[in-house]
Amino acid sequence: MIGAGDAWRRGAPTDPKGKWVDFRVPLYTSANARFLDVQFHSYSHAHVVAYDGCDWRRLTQFVRDTGPYTTGDQWDLHRSFLSDGDRPNGRCGGWTGYGSSGAGVQHFIWNGLFHRVGYMNIFWQYACLNPDLTFSQSAKDMSVAFTELRDGLGMLLNHARRQPTPVAVHYSLASCHGATILGQDADWDAARANTIALLNDLGWQFSFVSTPQLEADELAKRGYRALVLPWSVALSDKEVAALTQFVEAGGSLLVWGDAGSMDEHCAARPASALAELLKTVPKGDGPIRGGRVGKGRVAVAQVLASDYAKQSTAESAAALRQALTESLRSVGRDLPCQVLDAKEQPLLQCQRTYFRDGDATYVCLLRDNLAGQRVGCPEGVEYVRDTGDAAKPELITIRLRQPAEVYDVRLGKYLGKSDRIETTIASAEPKVFALLAGKGTSLTVGTGEAALGKPLALEVAVRAEARHWAPHVVQVEVARPDGALPPLYARNLLVGETPAALVIPFAFNDPAGTWPVRVRDVASGVSETCPVGVK
Repeated sequence: MIGAGDAWRRGAPTDPKGKWVDFRVPLYTSANARFLDVQFHSYSHAHVVAYDGCDWRRLTQFVRDTGPYTTGDQWDLHRSFLSDGDRPNGRCGGWTGYGSSGAGVQHFIWNGLFHRVGYMNIFWQYACLNPDLTFSQSAKDMSVAFTELRDGLGMLLNHARRQPTPVAVHYSLASCHGATILGQDADWDAARANTIALLNDLGWQFSFVSTPQLEADELAKRGYRALVLPWSVALSDKEVAALTQFVEAGGSLLVWGDAGSMDEHCAARPASALAELLKTVPKGDGPIRGGRVGKGRVAVAQVLASDYAKQSTAESAAALRQALTESLRSVGRDLPCQVLDAKEQPLLQCQRTYFRDGDATYVCLLRDNLAGQRVGCPEGVEYVRDTGDAAKPELITIRLRQPAEVYDVRLGKYLGKSDRIETTIASAEPKVFALLAGKGTSLTVGTGEAALGKPLALEVAVRAEARHWAPHVVQVEVARPDGALPPLYARNLLVGETPAALVIPFAFNDPAGTWPVRVRDVASGVSETCPVGVK
């Protein structure tokens, strides 16, 4: 466990030469970066742990397995730099439990899946058991989500790759220190958190881009078309040059709050480093003012980002969303879908996540937990109390970019070939839709007879009418002759263009008779049952 508390914030002088920051940054990066292939667990007191002096991007270059809390948008940071970034084989784990109950704890688990959190640590056993050793309500509620993910859906999405939209958010450790020096750390922290809330409301699944990545021209290499600077007070000359090149080549830059008033050492600049780029932005009213630079566009947000999350349903927030949509029109055209409420407006307080595997696209929605009571602890842990309140499900429309064979994965239901989905969504409810290139998925299972005490090997194959192949996850259930389902015989198989091997290790004391083997394609819900004789 690496402690990264608030001691670094004390004694942060206004330092025109940046010596304080030059001392502090290596203190929290160079030593920590020596930890190789260990589980890294972030921990903090009193301050959000994502921005408490640690360089998370650098640490994830060396640490392949991280276990962050959620505060400070750490799940977004770790997926940006780990599972979605330079180390796609890295793992990020989460922590759940803590006595949370109701839809809130289930929402937390689904949120982890959609953020590419590959596993959950349950903390801890005392919160799962009652004094009489029966399961607590918290354990029962967690089991509902875990059971559904165990039965193939977790494997389906973990095997796929997230598809971020071409929007990046600047991650600047120097700006973290610089805002603290200026006494703007609260504004700076809120600017980041509320920028994320705004992008989520628009359905623009973003990724963080760090200072070294920006300096190395990663914006162009990764195909980003828009970058948001949320209170990026400290910018290096290399970053400014990269931003200028990005905009002149056709990119869009959105500046939120103070930007470029310091260099990378947090030494004060005589003028903003972005003054040349921002001189094209006209003066005037409106939530966002923008100007052209080369082939691209530079925009400045007039409304403080710290106001957005608390007022997302206000008229001013709607004007901000509309202005941002118009400013970044090229981004909206490439979204897999639009999620609209009954008034044909973007559905607020609902996360959209897009996955891709072969030619299959998975659209995942997760409505915010609008009912339960969220409680935060000093050490950065958050848990949810079930208040018994229930929000009425809301009618929504999902407009797809192009027609597809649509399946409701959680219901196992085929919805037809369409470019439009009509459904409802409730507080904390997840939705998963599979958009497939072709219909007609079918399953075949080899037949055979088994002897007690010996393993039986069968082949499971998937056939689908599509020009391009998408890997399939197949859930397997093996039933005893009396209908009971022994959990040790259940499993999930990843089936490609060639059949997958299914081995059932029958025991000596298993009952003889006919054992039905049921296989189900998780994406489409198509299933097949094959009887196996056991003697």
